[in-house]
Parts: sequence; structure tokens; C-alpha cells
Amino acid sequence: AKAQVLLGQIEVALKNFEHAESLLDEGIQGFMKNNADYTYWLADAFYSKARLSAETKDSLKARSYFEKSEAYYKASLGNYFDENYLDFTINASNFFARTGDQDKALAMANQALDYIRKNQGEKTLLEYYQLLNLSDIYDQTKDYDQALLYCNKALELINSADFIKTTKLNTLIVESHKISAILKKVEIDLKLNDHKDEDFLKAQLSDIKEAIRFLENQRSVITSESSTALLIQDNAGVFNTAKLLTLQLYQLTNQEEYLQELLGYHESMIYYRIRSRLNSRSAQLTANLPEDVLNKEKELKDRLNGFLDEQTTMD
Repeated sequence: AKAQVLLGQIEVALKNFEHAESLLDEGIQGFMKNNADYTYWLADAFYSKARLSAETKDSLKARSYFEKSEAYYKASLGNYFDENYLDFTINASNFFARTGDQDKALAMANQALDYIRKNQGEKTLLEYYQLLNLSDIYDQTKDYDQALLYCNKALELINSADFIKTTKLNTLIVESHKISAILKKVEIDLKLNDHKDEDFLKAQLSDIKEAIRFLENQRSVITSESSTALLIQDNAGVFNTAKLLTLQLYQLTNQEEYLQELLGYHESMIYYRIRSRLNSRSAQLTANLPEDVLNKEKELKDRLNGFLDEQTTMD
């Protein structure tokens, strides 16, 4: 049963939902038939089923599974919150906020935040995650002032000297965590501000450029091209917001430089998609080819990737 649940979780991550559900159901049935205490495993399995149902937009099933998972976690853990349960609180509270249960969402998130501060101390990465989670919840419920307040708290925390001292994280890792908070802050500022003049838009674009700089720093230390493409894909919101801001600036000022920036961001995303497709298909297409053909294929692919890098740098 454990193997089925673990495989089901992998299939959920890969978005193979039908197969994932079959495996998870098989695992849950196996635990239910066993007299041993598999409470924690059931919590984890129902959590995966909740995420699957949320992804497939079946809100009624998702809510039921989130509630079952929460009950099993509490039965297993008591008053202790491990990292899996803290991760659960983020996804579950966000789901409840999206589906109109703000009170339950805020209660769950605030309880997790209080637990972290009491048991892990302040200025930790777990506290940062929950502050951003609260910002997300208030954003979902259209309370943008509170959303901005908690987003600023998260940024203040991660920028503090105490955070660096407590977590001992290196600069690249800290920057990688900052990206989502910067994007969230810009998104909320755009929702709050009805008067979007050039100075306001330039300030927001400056923040987004900082997030893009952090992404470029991450990209510079990644050796796998597929990992680079995945990094950009996972942070597509940053580039899409940059495109939106440069488009608004161009429409407002009619200055050609903003149009060039817009095209640069758009083309960068296209290059990364091409690169990702090249690399994902490479193993399938070249599995049984002679070595000289493989070498030629690698040479051509390296030249094309070099061209893409050159174009991205020029943009």
C-alpha cells in the first residue's frame, strides 16, 4: 500500500491524474484493510487525493479529501506539526480561501504561523512561507490591503540580517525564495493602484527586473538545460508581468524602448520553450543512432543552444 501511495504522489506531480487516482485508491484500500496504525499514511494519501481533485477542478471532492486528510494528520500527530503537515496547511488553506471559506483558511494559516513562531523561533524559512501564504489567502479573498501587509512582512523577514543568521542560507537560495514575494507584491500593487502613471509602472518594472536578475543568477549555476527551461517555466508569471508592465508603459508613453523590452521578454520565453522541447525529445530520437550521427546531432544542438543564449543576452 505504501508503494502505491508513493507512486500515486509521483503521478500527481506529473499530472497523470487518472493513473494517480487509481494508485492512491489502491493504497488507501490496502491501509484500511490492515489492522496496523497507518493513520499518518492515510493523511498523506488523502492529501494527495485532495490536490488531485483541486487540480481537476472538482471542488466538492477536494474539500472532502482535505478535511479527511486534516482529521488523519491530527489523529496521528496530535499537537505536533511536522513539515508535511505545514505544507498541507498552505495548500489546504489556499483551497479553502479560493472556494469561499475565508474563516477556515485564516484559522488554519494563523494556527500554523503561531506554531512555527512558538516552536521553530522567528525569522525562519517556515515563517516566511506562512506569511506569504497569508498574503495569498487575503489576495484570494480580495482583501488587497491585508495581502500587501503580509507580503511586505514576508519581504522584511527574508531581507533581515536575523533571517540570514538563523537560516544560514547562501545568497542564491535566499534570492530564489524572494522571487515569489516580489512577484506577489507587484501583482497586489497593480490591483490596489487605479492611477498607473509612468513613475508607478517604472517602479513596478524595476522590482520585476530584480526578480528576473535573481532568476538569471539561478540559471548561471544550473548545468542542465532541461532544468533551466523548467526554472523559467515555473517562473513564467515573472516574465508575463514584465511583459504586461512594458506594454502598459509603451501604450502610455509611446516610447520605442518599452516595445523592445516587451519583445525581448516574449522572445526569451519562446527560446526557452524551444530549448526545452529540443532536450526533451533528444533522448527519444537518438537512442539507436550511430555514434558519428549522435556527435553531429550534439554539435548542431550546441550551436542552436549557443544561438539562443546569444539572442537572449542581446535582448
